[in-house]
Amino acid sequence: MQWLFFYGIAALAVVNYAILGIIAKKVEAEIPPFAFIAITMAILTVLAFFASFLFEKSFNIGNIVTSQVVLLLLFAFVNLASFFFFLKAITGIPVPHYQLMAVLVGPIASAVLAYMFLGQEVGARFFVALPIIFAGLYMALMK
Repeated sequence: MQWLFFYGIAALAVVNYAILGIIAKKVEAEIPPFAFIAITMAILTVLAFFASFLFEKSFNIGNIVTSQVVLLLLFAFVNLASFFFFLKAITGIPVPHYQLMAVLVGPIASAVLAYMFLGQEVGARFFVALPIIFAGLYMALMK
């Protein structure tokens, strides 16, 4: 039953990311994308630092190895690009349309990449769900 807890956490993450899209769309005209990213990430850095200090007392930054540093840098660059593309996309399309694209493209991209880099298998039900997702996206986006 522990798996249900993690799916609940995943649902909370998705809802929170949906809220972020709404907030970003509200400020898109006043703050350019890279400035928006810099300001929000600076605030996130401070908040994460305090959260780490409170909840992860056993963590020692000195234990990070070079391969982990490379992955952290890669994560940061991919995150920067993703955040920028997200902000640019929602200037021209409604936030719910972006989320629909994320529902379609996200699972396919993550399945392929997780298979290639982590060796995670993709089950048959995944491929059964894809046409349903495509149909839903088509119905939502076509007039």
